[in-house]
Amino acid sequence: MVAGGHPARRRAVLSLAIGGSVVGSVVFGASTCCTPPPPPATPPPPPAPTVDASPVAPDGAPVDGGPDGDAAGACDFVEPRSARALRRVRPRIVGGSPAERGAYPFAVGLAMPGPRPYCGGTALGGRFVLTAAHCQVREGDLALVGDVDLLQARQIEVAESRIHPEFDATTMRSDVAIAVLAEPINVPAVRLAKEVIVPDATAIGWGLLEESGEPTRHLNEVHGLPLWEHDACAGVYAILSDHHVCAGVAGKDACQGDSGGPLLAWNVDHWEQLGITSFGRGCAREGTPGVYTDVRHDRIREWIDACAQAAP
Repeated sequence: MVAGGHPARRRAVLSLAIGGSVVGSVVFGASTCCTPPPPPATPPPPPAPTVDASPVAPDGAPVDGGPDGDAAGACDFVEPRSARALRRVRPRIVGGSPAERGAYPFAVGLAMPGPRPYCGGTALGGRFVLTAAHCQVREGDLALVGDVDLLQARQIEVAESRIHPEFDATTMRSDVAIAVLAEPINVPAVRLAKEVIVPDATAIGWGLLEESGEPTRHLNEVHGLPLWEHDACAGVYAILSDHHVCAGVAGKDACQGDSGGPLLAWNVDHWEQLGITSFGRGCAREGTPGVYTDVRHDRIREWIDACAQAAP
């Protein structure tokens, strides 16, 4: 569940493993507040980029899309390489509360037959779902759509998984993916933000309600997550790149199971997606915001637009 919020959002924890050894853990989520916290006077040592489910190939090779190249003009992508990624993650948002039915019609849960989601996502229209690369969504997984209660949601099978070819599990750069469903999702598509003029954001998900907590079947939401200045967040996470945006405050955050879900900003009369839940240190901790893939970044946005239009 979301920390400091209520049902409607979730966050996931990602564990990075290399050669069979876990090198760290990262949790995903957001917090609520109105004024971004100032950067710490003495930045803590850089965290190891980890998450609760290791995005690692069966042979132990890290899931890594390779170095940056020229921005692709087409939908270039790689397929998931881990049969174990995020399957054991338990979902929830911290410091939030349950979301009302219909509040976030574009929200999607991603699960193996269960249903017990390991990640979240958002409907892009047609058969496309936007999520995080580290979720390692696979053909045959299920998209849970149409209701805040997972037991009432429709189940649509994933036909194909498209992962950004530059995804790097070490730095969590280009942590974005698109799941192509077997049939149209038939829910309103989320709008992707081009700019944000608000000081704080909202996260939603079916993830843990607290760090190492219990799962929930109801979508949770947490409002008032202050957006951090990039330099201040880089003082907390040494691996931060220009592909990332940070948000959160003590007591409010995304958490394990919320990965892939949206960071949202309210624009006059509708929600716009600002980020994709990627990683973080714990859930809703003091001085450690959640980190999200920034969908406003040119390289990220161009890839999403190309892959959400290309016919499978």
